[in-house]
Amino acid sequence: MTDAEHPNHGSASVYAETWQAGVVLTTFTQLFESVAGPGNTQSMKLPALDESIIVVDESQAVPHDWWNLVSRLTEYLMREYDATVIQMTATQPRFLEREQDLPSPISLTETYEDCIALPNSNPRVEFQIHDSLSEHLPAGGGEPLPIEQAATELQAATPRGSTSLAVVNTIESAASLTEELTAAQTPGEPIQLASELYQFQQRTSARDGDDLDTQAARYLQYLDDHATADGDTLFATLTTRIRFRDRELLLAALKQVLDQDQSTPFDDSATMAVSTQLIEAGVNMSFD
Repeated sequence: MTDAEHPNHGSASVYAETWQAGVVLTTFTQLFESVAGPGNTQSMKLPALDESIIVVDESQAVPHDWWNLVSRLTEYLMREYDATVIQMTATQPRFLEREQDLPSPISLTETYEDCIALPNSNPRVEFQIHDSLSEHLPAGGGEPLPIEQAATELQAATPRGSTSLAVVNTIESAASLTEELTAAQTPGEPIQLASELYQFQQRTSARDGDDLDTQAARYLQYLDDHATADGDTLFATLTTRIRFRDRELLLAALKQVLDQDQSTPFDDSATMAVSTQLIEAGVNMSFD
């Protein structure tokens, strides 16, 4: 490839630097810095914003320090460039609430009222930051919480009849935390949610017409009848090393245990789940 044929050469580079295309993919930083304080090169992008449609995906990821600036720049883009700005997020970022001059949201679907009613009837999730993380955030200092201590704190926070979820980064971490948690349980040996799954599948078969929820309910009863452990805690360890069909059944069973409107043999037990980030991929569950 010659220098003239390289995409960073000549007209191709100019088109990229000036956003002269039907669709442009860029970053928060490039977009908002180009509007807020453009240098010579960045200012060449501004004409492309005229009457444009700007889609800000996952706008909740905008850094907190930028919230006031982003709300003002959003209003500026709409006023000066006649741009349409669409914020796409599932977590209701609050930075737009700080800009009183923005117009009311425009409905893009016929289900707008239902979409608004859902977050209004379900308050935001609030997080309590652990001391180990509070020490780490300002300047990257502090020591990580040892797995042994994490297990002790999780156990103390999960008495009988309550539930807890620990999300870890790796399969090895999930195994280590589960080992620490199960070793610390007294009295009795904790019941592993997956402990009787193989035997259940070998001794029973899915009945004609049985859906996943029915199979999950049958498995929970089987687990209660056949588990050799006699502890007061139900454990679930979820990783991608579990076969998909098995993981699907375990998730359905765990969801029934967590459902306060559904009766299971483990309603009076403490329920503790340790999972990798697979729990974040479309799994709809609520823990204490």
